[in-house]
Amino acid sequence: MHEVLTPREQEILNMLLEGISPKEISNRLNISYATVDFHRSKLYRKLGVHNIQELHFMFKSKKQQIPETANNAEPQTISQIDSMEDQSLKQQVFILPEKNNIQLLLLIFSGILNIVFIVLLAWYLIKEHSTPVIYPMPVLSRHVQWNAGVNGENDFVRSESSSTFHIGYEIIQRQRKEVLTITANLASGPSWRMAGISAGNELILKRLREGSGIRFKVLGDSGTNWEVEFWTDHDENISYYFPIYTLNNKVVAIDIPYYYFEQPDWETQLPLDIYDNRKHITHIVIQRTCRYDSSVSGESTIKIFDFEIY
Repeated sequence: MHEVLTPREQEILNMLLEGISPKEISNRLNISYATVDFHRSKLYRKLGVHNIQELHFMFKSKKQQIPETANNAEPQTISQIDSMEDQSLKQQVFILPEKNNIQLLLLIFSGILNIVFIVLLAWYLIKEHSTPVIYPMPVLSRHVQWNAGVNGENDFVRSESSSTFHIGYEIIQRQRKEVLTITANLASGPSWRMAGISAGNELILKRLREGSGIRFKVLGDSGTNWEVEFWTDHDENISYYFPIYTLNNKVVAIDIPYYYFEQPDWETQLPLDIYDNRKHITHIVIQRTCRYDSSVSGESTIKIFDFEIY
């Protein structure tokens, strides 16, 4: 049974569930950001959650949905358009007097021009709004230049945390896969820390900036708090992230359209939509983090394979 929240914790909980950032909560309640972070950490502990995503999931809050657009509707094919135009032309020709040859020729010529215009318009729309080409990404190749790294609030957590990775072939689900194995060891304590790997060479950046999402498969242990993150050169290096949920020793398929990426809680700068700003991506990062929950520590390993950019 969860501990009882104080009135102030309940007030901050309600505002977090409404999507209000900690900085805005601080302004509205006329208290410091550190005080907001203190109450938020306490209510996270009382409710048994680690981050804002788990908090929303607990209260079954509805995620923002991307509105349906004309891009989601199945467009008519060029052959269907041509068929409709040809049928229309035949009907118009049928009602013309047979003796009026000049008018008939003008009508046919006009019909041909209309068909050409419709075909060109349809080709343009299909080209611009069709599903992007899938790029099978050699992300596990040694040419991608993955780099291991750690970060933390102070020298102690940085020195006590570590990250390693290995690229090689393994048999997974009876198939030979090229696997990127990442092991992150997080120091214990209340300070924030993270450990993982990153890549930012031109090969992967070009494909990430042209794509609209990523997908891969992951095989993990019982460790938590893994995520994939995009760094950008937008206004003091704004980042966008998405949590990687794993099941112990079971393969999980991860599919992340760009519009599912979010900014971390402490970053409230615009632009929020990475899909419109993907050309600013400078790195892709796969890491394990601990920002609010001091209980997240120790070693965890995940294996990533079948990585694609689409």
